[in-house]
Amino acid sequence: MTEALVESSELQGCIIPPSILSYCLELSERWRGNAQPELALLATEAGMLVCSPAVPHQAQLEMNNVKQMLQERLQKPVVTAYASAANIRSLLDEAERQHGTDGQLHQSAGTMNVTRAQQTLTDLVSEALAMQASDIHLRFTPVRAVVNFRVKGRLVGARYRSREAMVESIAAALNTYSNDYREVFNEDSCDSASIDLELPATATHEAQRVRLRLQKSPINHGFAVTLRLLPEQQRALSLSELNMPGDVQAGIHELIKHQHGLILIVGATGHGKTTTLAAVNQLFGQDRKIISLEDPIEIVQRGVEQRWVDGQSECFSDHIKIALREDPDVISISEIRDAQTAQAALMAALTGHLVTATLHAHDCIGAIQRLTNLGLRMSELIASGVLQGIVAQHLIHAKQQPMLIAEYVLMDHPARRFLRREDYSGWRDHLCLQGWQSMAARWRAQPSVRGSLSEPAQVYQYKAEGPCAR
Repeated sequence: MTEALVESSELQGCIIPPSILSYCLELSERWRGNAQPELALLATEAGMLVCSPAVPHQAQLEMNNVKQMLQERLQKPVVTAYASAANIRSLLDEAERQHGTDGQLHQSAGTMNVTRAQQTLTDLVSEALAMQASDIHLRFTPVRAVVNFRVKGRLVGARYRSREAMVESIAAALNTYSNDYREVFNEDSCDSASIDLELPATATHEAQRVRLRLQKSPINHGFAVTLRLLPEQQRALSLSELNMPGDVQAGIHELIKHQHGLILIVGATGHGKTTTLAAVNQLFGQDRKIISLEDPIEIVQRGVEQRWVDGQSECFSDHIKIALREDPDVISISEIRDAQTAQAALMAALTGHLVTATLHAHDCIGAIQRLTNLGLRMSELIASGVLQGIVAQHLIHAKQQPMLIAEYVLMDHPARRFLRREDYSGWRDHLCLQGWQSMAARWRAQPSVRGSLSEPAQVYQYKAEGPCAR
């Protein structure tokens, strides 16, 4: 038997159908009486048959009986998993205690399950907040749930949890705490939703409300869920509070003087693009009307009309068109992630509005290539007054403290000349000869930071070329 044993923590919270529970308890008593403690099995409402490694060889008939009972009950295939006999007996004993001597539950199953699901989700989110995580990643296989946390740009803390308990918590959260989820929970569907969760006060933390952005997608042999944590009290920070380099701050102040065009904040996932975008929007005076389109609203921005836009691409582009009819000075887009949104943002810039937005790209020059990959023509981007400038940033960690490194480019005449020929290397060389500092150069200029990084090659992936490499 080569299958790995599931741990007891992965089975906590599983629900055993009453009829199957009675049969499994009878088998357990018989095997104990026959001096066969290595034998034990159970089955769960999630469609999983859990047996000790010896069962398939010594109790095949009983195993098939339980499997048939479960299949008839659920009308779907059964997945087999393996656990130690001691863990299985412990779960059977716990289930028997919950049912009582007369086979009746002490409380209704529905109430018990909802309460347990709420606590499971609350514990998971509390753990993520304690780790200062930005996202929770759940991957569901047929027999277990794998949990990871994204902390300051890295996935950490891989661990196994009970599949049944985690599925139950996600389904309950969508049905109980979400105002925009209208579907019946289905593991095979692709869904997005928002969840409002209130965390109770503890000995070390006050009670707080947390918004979660949920994305669920089917994967090979299971499904995945990503939860973005959005603490309700999060406020917009200033550029100085972000420790943005002084010359980059000066460049941003120059960019926002424009009355129209596109300003981009780019970087990798989890490296603070949304935080910087909110800080940029705070630089506009109160005489500018700012409409911010977000999916969802992550940071409260003073003086900004923030609108939660459904995550579909058509919704973002449609909302940009609606915003154009409301006499804005600035339209802010939380992320340009598809061709429709990119085209709508470009049209807004072409029609005399200033547009601020984030984009996934490694650096400033890579952002141009990303826009063309989304279908925008280079001739449109380099037209005068369209793309005004790009700020790229990356978070690195040193001695438990994050440091922001950044670079910026302004779309001047030399930039347009190089981009007209798509000469990215020539543009980079020109910038470096003018004294421009790339993120790679700024990172190398911090020897104390570099020396404190355990995996600099993984933390920082940018490579300079030409004069910047010197």
